[in-house]
Amino acid sequence: MQKLKKKSQTPGLERGSSLVNVSHHVSAGHNQSRALFDRVVAILEQARCSVVRSVNSNMVIAYWLIGREIIQELQKGRNRAEYGEKVIEDLSAKLTQRYGKGFSITNLRYFRTFFQVYADRAPEIRHMPCGESGVSEIRHTSRGVLADLSPAVETTGRIRGFSPNLGWSHYRALMKVEHRNERLFYEIEAEKEVWSVAHLEHQIHSLLFARLLKSRNKAGLMELSLQGQILQNPMDAIKDLYVLDFLNLPEGDLLREQHQGVVR
Repeated sequence: MQKLKKKSQTPGLERGSSLVNVSHHVSAGHNQSRALFDRVVAILEQARCSVVRSVNSNMVIAYWLIGREIIQELQKGRNRAEYGEKVIEDLSAKLTQRYGKGFSITNLRYFRTFFQVYADRAPEIRHMPCGESGVSEIRHTSRGVLADLSPAVETTGRIRGFSPNLGWSHYRALMKVEHRNERLFYEIEAEKEVWSVAHLEHQIHSLLFARLLKSRNKAGLMELSLQGQILQNPMDAIKDLYVLDFLNLPEGDLLREQHQGVVR
């Protein structure tokens, strides 16, 4: 009888062992599937970031070049106001008829101002060295902050092209800063800290540049200024109204209606 009992227990033990093995294989398969998913997500996120950066960079260069063309054409009219308005109105009407939204009289004036503000720049995108595309640890030290303040205060001409990290909306915000030194500082910080447009506008309105010049604790003030910063999702950037208009995508109309509804 004891031998029979031992035999009856053997199949149960084998079944238990089999279940453990199956569970192990299922778990291993799940981990492999998750690892594959994570790798594919990383590829797609990098590709989307590259697309957004490429679109924004091309917008910046195109609008700078359009601004230059407008300025050169206006010079033929010897700065007569009525001639300038006629040129912009005609160009706006023709571009809107051909490309749709994004080329209103107001926007063309922005392009003109953009060239005037950055007339000393070359129509190219700067290439950032490896390791400088993200936030640097030195940013929050006194030495790091002073490194950004120095080129702005000294008004050097080392910066030639435009930042690969900043889009048209960033430069529209920067154009509103009157002093070149202050404007250059915000551009440097926005590029190196990868500021969103909203965060850049907040720092401009809070007079961060002036406060840093007066502050003894520059690193501490800079640290405080970065609190609450929200890094932008690549797909949020591509939904920017200016980007949608530039690409002539229909989603721009829907977002514009939603924005107007919020404003009302």
